[in-house]
Amino acid sequence: MITIKKIFQSIEHYISIGKKRFIIYPYGKGGKLVEHLIKKNYQDIEYILADNYLKKDGIYSVGQLKEFSQEYILFLCTDNPEIYEDIRRGLKENFTGEICDLAQTDTKGQDITFHFASPKMQIEEISLEQRAAVFDRTKRAWKKLGEEEPYFSVITHEELKTQNITQEVLSRFFLSGRAKTAEICASMERNDMGEPEQLHILELGCGCGRITKSLAERFGRVTAVDISEGNLKIARENVVSDNVEFVLIEEVEEYLTLPRADVIYSVIVLQHNCPPIIEYILKAMMDRLNPGGVFMFQVPTYLNGYSFVYEDYMRQAEGMEMHCFPQNRIFEIAYANHCIPLEVFPYNSTGRSDNSMMFLFRKEKGQVYES
Repeated sequence: MITIKKIFQSIEHYISIGKKRFIIYPYGKGGKLVEHLIKKNYQDIEYILADNYLKKDGIYSVGQLKEFSQEYILFLCTDNPEIYEDIRRGLKENFTGEICDLAQTDTKGQDITFHFASPKMQIEEISLEQRAAVFDRTKRAWKKLGEEEPYFSVITHEELKTQNITQEVLSRFFLSGRAKTAEICASMERNDMGEPEQLHILELGCGCGRITKSLAERFGRVTAVDISEGNLKIARENVVSDNVEFVLIEEVEEYLTLPRADVIYSVIVLQHNCPPIIEYILKAMMDRLNPGGVFMFQVPTYLNGYSFVYEDYMRQAEGMEMHCFPQNRIFEIAYANHCIPLEVFPYNSTGRSDNSMMFLFRKEKGQVYES
């Protein structure tokens, strides 16, 4: 299956090794998606279109691809089983260069664990004092991670550990943020949010600025928020732009003092907080959302056997944690804060067998409805 994620992963890989000339073939549904993403996000990339069945100016046939074989990477853009073998046979005869088969690009499967017979998760309510204590614990852990393993704390790949970091690895790390920004913009376009250049986006959990860098290129104003001083220091060094403001959260109540925004975005962040903190942040972000604005966030919603009990939790060793938050509670919080659901879909980014989901909510504009 060809997805936006696969396309961006492939483009970013070739850019990272200095390849910027591509053939898009065939020019069907997949090919048009690849061209759209390149046009919108990579102005410095050169590409040509090829298709054996379209006889149009500017579209090459397979037989004409021999002259491009040594200089171009060919993106194979179809997973249609009816033409799959014919297309690959034609390429073997006419193209000797490198082929990136977007239908065969490896990605991790999504292991969905929730079903109707799944038991209820045990999540204990806590007091205000206990809430402050668990937030302090989380902040201490991320302060240490930001100082010792800032990049690995954002994406847990071995190459991003401090002892393995190279300039090439860092270049790929920051380039990968473009795909996330493109996902945000695509979501906005699907839901008629207007042009990003006119909007203020709040990035919740900006880390080292991986996504912030490309957000600053697309949005009129960016507020980048994190609880890790070390990560924010790196973000400030790598994202120098007049339209970006960085904010360090030191107390959980400070989420409610953040500036209001048209778009609020968070991915691979909420899951590192225990459920009472996730709940507080969700309520605060929905409060900070401008009327008509959109809140996009990812969080795991179910893990079989998961429980949160304050006393047990506080006895555990501090470090990077993984938590869940019940989906039914998310909808209750949204309803209470006048936010309506636009989209909910699986978004596996935890590396675990849980129900990681992406949510899009729009805050009502405050219209008066007549009966």
